[in-house]
Amino acid sequence: MPLVWFALAWLAGIAAGSNLPLQGWQWGLLGGVSVLLAALFQRVRRDRWSFALCAALSLGACRFHLSEPRIHPGHIAFYNDLRQQLTITGVVVEDPKVFDGYVELTLAAERVRSTPLALARPVEGRALVRASLDHHWAYGDWVRAEGYLETPEHGEDFSYRDYLARRRIFSMMPVAHVRLLGQGNGNPLLRAIYGMRQRLLGTLYNLFPDPEASLLAGILLGIETGITPEVRDDFDRTGTTHIIAISGFNLTLIAGLFIHLFRRWLGNLRGLVPAAFGVVLYALLVGADAAVMRAAIMTLLVL
Repeated sequence: MPLVWFALAWLAGIAAGSNLPLQGWQWGLLGGVSVLLAALFQRVRRDRWSFALCAALSLGACRFHLSEPRIHPGHIAFYNDLRQQLTITGVVVEDPKVFDGYVELTLAAERVRSTPLALARPVEGRALVRASLDHHWAYGDWVRAEGYLETPEHGEDFSYRDYLARRRIFSMMPVAHVRLLGQGNGNPLLRAIYGMRQRLLGTLYNLFPDPEASLLAGILLGIETGITPEVRDDFDRTGTTHIIAISGFNLTLIAGLFIHLFRRWLGNLRGLVPAAFGVVLYALLVGADAAVMRAAIMTLLVL
């Protein structure tokens, strides 16, 4: 039960941080003082919990401020909407998403240049780049992208800007000419996992026709880009869209399979370790977004 109150205090802190005129360091200081007072009054149950909840609220507000981007000349978003062609050099840090007619690359920007004769400036931050399908892009590719850098749109019904902001992306290049400079960058483990993901996707398309292959790719691998609007509308009408998305249901089945296999070979207790490891690997395989990680954490707690 205390976990529920701490979670509510943390959420209240996020709301307070977004509405009250206090800076992140002030919230952090308040949270630190609250933790100290909770430790000093640990024998007094009522005061201890009050200070602990105050600490959770303050640290939630501090976390909100830390998550906000600091746009400065060293951040790629500083160069949004300049109405001039830019050249970005960076590394692909997520598994590319293939759509009809283009592929989306998430770049960790390293350098930006405004003209061919200008000096390249070192930058940080992520940018979403839409490239052509003339090359098989992969995680870890070192690329150079040329195009116009824009701020993502903020629509009335759906805010693409907020959606990308949750992925720490504040810039996008809707049309880009991308050139490969090198390969093999990034985390070796993620590179191996994403490579296996692409091989499994190719196997599905070799074994099954569309739309069955695209549907299985969404259910098993979390790759929904191949699902046609007609199929998606059918799931919407029947209220079964949750089947496509990777959720706790998928991870529960995976965990149950791993537990059944490893307990058989290693016993009840020792079989839990490789089963938990398998759940983590599957979460990384399907993309490891926020919803998947929440489901993975809850599955691990059940184990």
